[in-house]
Amino acid sequence: MHQENSERCRTFLFLWRALKGLIIVSVCNAMLQVSPVHCWTYHYSEENMNFDLARAFCKSSYTDLVAIQNKEEIEYLNKTIPYNPKYYWIGIRKINGIWTWVGTNKTLTEKAKNWGKDEPNNKNNKNKEDCVEIYIQRAKDAGKWNDDACIKEKRALCYTAVQCDSLATQPQGYMNCSHPLGEFSFQSSCRFGCTNGFHLNGSHETECLSSGAWSREPPQCAVVQCENLRDLPNGHINCTHPWGDFSYQSSCRFACFKGFHLNGLNETKCLSSGGWSRDVPHCTAVQCERLPAQSQRYMNCSHPLGEFSFQSSCNFGCSEGFNINGFYETECLSSGAWSREPPQCTVVQCESLSDQTQGFINCTHPRMEFSYQSNCRFRCSEGSHLIGSDEIECLSSGSWSRAPPQCTDHMASHNHEPNHFKLLVITGGATAASAFVLALATWLISRRLKKGKKKHRATSY
Repeated sequence: MHQENSERCRTFLFLWRALKGLIIVSVCNAMLQVSPVHCWTYHYSEENMNFDLARAFCKSSYTDLVAIQNKEEIEYLNKTIPYNPKYYWIGIRKINGIWTWVGTNKTLTEKAKNWGKDEPNNKNNKNKEDCVEIYIQRAKDAGKWNDDACIKEKRALCYTAVQCDSLATQPQGYMNCSHPLGEFSFQSSCRFGCTNGFHLNGSHETECLSSGAWSREPPQCAVVQCENLRDLPNGHINCTHPWGDFSYQSSCRFACFKGFHLNGLNETKCLSSGGWSRDVPHCTAVQCERLPAQSQRYMNCSHPLGEFSFQSSCNFGCSEGFNINGFYETECLSSGAWSREPPQCTVVQCESLSDQTQGFINCTHPRMEFSYQSNCRFRCSEGSHLIGSDEIECLSSGSWSRAPPQCTDHMASHNHEPNHFKLLVITGGATAASAFVLALATWLISRRLKKGKKKHRATSY
C-alpha cells in the first residue's frame, strides 16, 4: 500500500455471516485525490486451526492469509478484529530459512518487519517456529508479530482483494499477467502483444485498480495494412484477402491486356512489415520493328501508345515521279508484327526510245533508262531533216514531254511527204570518224551546188 504524503480514511464494516460465523471487514486506504483508492476486505474464521489448514481455508473462500501492507493497517486490525486468546495466523512463513510472504512469495523486508520484543526467537526448537501469528488486542505488544510452531491452532486471518473483470486473450494476440493477490484482482497487471502480421491498437499494459476497474482498456490486435493497389493501367489485378482488403497475407497477381507485356514480376504479397514483397509491375505496349526512312518515300505515323508500338499506324506515299509498290497503310499488331509489309517507291518509266534506227539520239538517265527526268536530244543523219523538237524529257506522268521528232530526206521534204525514221540510241557524243564523214558530205554538197549555179548562168547568157 502507498503511505507517503497521504490522507488516510478508514471505513469499517462488520457483517456477521450466519453460515460460517465469520465477520467481513471492508477497508479502504486512500491516497491524495489524484491517486487511486486501494480496497480489499478482511475475513477471519470462528474456529482455530493449524497454519496449513488456515491457509487452505482462506484460499478456498477468499484470496489468502492476510498480507500486512503497513503499520496503519496493523493499527486498524488491532482495533477492529475481536480478541482471540490463541490469536491469528497471518501470511508469513519461513521458507529455506527466509521469512516470506506466502501469497506473493516475496521476501519480508526490514522495513515491513513488525516483530514483538525479542522476536522471532524460535523458542520451541522441537516444533520449529516457522509460522507467524499477530497479537490482536493483546495487553503487551498489541498488533506485533510472533513466530510460532505451524502445527499450533489459531484463527485464520484472511483477505479478499478487489476483483477486476477477467481478461481473455484477444484473437491473434497474447497476454502475460502477474497476480500477486489473486487472479485478476487488485495489483494484477497484464502485458499484451500481437502475433506476426498484427499490431496492437491500444496500450501495451493494464493494471487492476482498487476500484475494481482496469487502468486501461485491454487493447485489440488489428491486422497490418499494406498500401492499396490501384488499377493496373492497361492490365488487371486479381487479389485474395484472408484478413481484409490489402492487409497481411493478401496476395495479388497481375496480367496485361492484349498488346501489352508485363514489365516486372506477376505476383506480390502483403508482408507483416506493412510493405509489399515486390514492386507493382507495369504494362508496356508491345513494340514493332522501327520502320526506316526510305529515299523517295514519305511516311505519316500515329503512335497512341509509343513510337512504333501496339496500335501505331503508318500511311505511305511517294515523291513526284515515283509509284508506290505495295499497300498504303500498315498497323502494329499485338503480336509485335506489322499488319503489312511497308511498300517500296519505284521510279516512273516512260516508253523506251531504244528501237529508233534512223538519226542520232543522246540521252541522260539520272535514275534509270527512260525513267522520270531522263532527257534525250535528237539529230538526223545527212540528207535528212528534223521535224519536231530536238529535245524531250520523261515526265512524272510516265509520258514524254513532247512526241519524239521525225527525220525526213531532202526529196521527201520538197514533196512535203513525211518520211518516218527510226533513231539510233547514242550514249555518248559523235565519234571523230563520224564528224569527218559529216564534214566531207557537207563540202561535196556545197561544191555541187556551186557548179550547178555556174552552169545555170552560162545557159542564161
